[in-house]
Amino acid sequence: MKTKTERQVLFSQKEIFESRLRIITSFILVVSLICGVCPPLFTSEAEAATISRQYGDVYWDGNIDSRDTDLVLQHISASVVEANKKKHPDWILKGDDYKVADVNCDGVIDSRDTLRLMDYVAAATVPSIREKHPDWISYLNRSYRYNANVQLTTNRVNLDLNGNNTCKLTVAHNYNRRPCRIVLKKNGVLFSSLECSGWGSAYSLKVTGNRVGRFYFTAEIYDTRKNALVATSNALTINVTSGSKSIPTNKKITVFRQNIDKYKVNYGTNEHGKRMTLYKSGCGVFAIVNAVYYLKNTKIDPMKLAQFALSTNDIEKRDGKLYKLRYPGGNSDNLAKVFCNKKGGTYGIKFIKSVGSLSEAKAYLKNGNVAVAHVSGHFIALVNYNKKDGKYLILDSYPSGNRGTLSKEHPGYRWMTEKQFAGKMALVRTSYNHNLPIHIIGCR
Repeated sequence: MKTKTERQVLFSQKEIFESRLRIITSFILVVSLICGVCPPLFTSEAEAATISRQYGDVYWDGNIDSRDTDLVLQHISASVVEANKKKHPDWILKGDDYKVADVNCDGVIDSRDTLRLMDYVAAATVPSIREKHPDWISYLNRSYRYNANVQLTTNRVNLDLNGNNTCKLTVAHNYNRRPCRIVLKKNGVLFSSLECSGWGSAYSLKVTGNRVGRFYFTAEIYDTRKNALVATSNALTINVTSGSKSIPTNKKITVFRQNIDKYKVNYGTNEHGKRMTLYKSGCGVFAIVNAVYYLKNTKIDPMKLAQFALSTNDIEKRDGKLYKLRYPGGNSDNLAKVFCNKKGGTYGIKFIKSVGSLSEAKAYLKNGNVAVAHVSGHFIALVNYNKKDGKYLILDSYPSGNRGTLSKEHPGYRWMTEKQFAGKMALVRTSYNHNLPIHIIGCR
């Protein structure tokens, strides 16, 4: 058994070692930054804060009493009896709790540690015993010191706005058995807070990236009894990008037209028994066909898409009543979303989101996505944006002089500025359910 002097020497050597280790770690970090080598971003290590706990104070409430002896006895029971270990895995003491419970510092928690604790409790409780055996008290008047640790980790550090915009942050710490508060900050501002009973050591939450940028997260642990900050993690960086590459503006343009004779064929009837053709009411279908072809060079059969629109069981609200989403034409502003969600895997596409203006759609078009837009009585495809001249590329399956898409040189498409677009056609929210008029489609 080590003497008191030997243990003091060991503690002193441990402090010197930890101090040197921090200096070496800081030096490596500085050299890495100078050389352009960045440390891994998936883990944020903790800043050191020294914690002092009295040997035997396993429950960590500032006292040594029956609760501490109970925890030690439970540990011994689970360590010796396999059935108890399986039934009560939480009885096993780990980490710093184990070291605090090992009051004689021999590396093992056993009956000798339990007897030391019982001696202390007896002497602390009964004055006559304390007078007779003062060493029972003094033996445990020693402190175990260690660094508080809080670690912030994530399963992903790179997010984008193209559908891959969520990650999980996990805060792990060694401040067990003390009521504490975990505070997560984003760019220095409170992001989330959780009160812990002191028996848990990890906390996870989902983070969603809603805009492009670099975001810094830190975790802080507060002791709620002392109302004091215990430890702070270093910053964990989460990068959010647009996630797509722009489509070249000189890409060959193909427009599939609905106003040709073969699409005068009846493909179904509406709820009033009126026959429907793609020639007259297929702009919603062809807007999707044109957008997807521009994006993926994959043609969707317009007739099959029309049949899908007729067969879907999705419900929308219109004029206070419920109708099936059946119209591929003017009332199909939900069709792009429904089709992408149900059939997108077949064509390698996905629905991203709906937006309400060209300026909102611009960022998505610049980054290689396409869109279906609802204008006055018609659907068109928005498929590109040229940042040099500020023009949008519009594909129109039913070219019209009123919309500025009817010309001999390139019937069915036109590059337009936002001002030209506003002069020729207006984006329309569907009045019966206020759907946003532009639906963004991207690659899976």
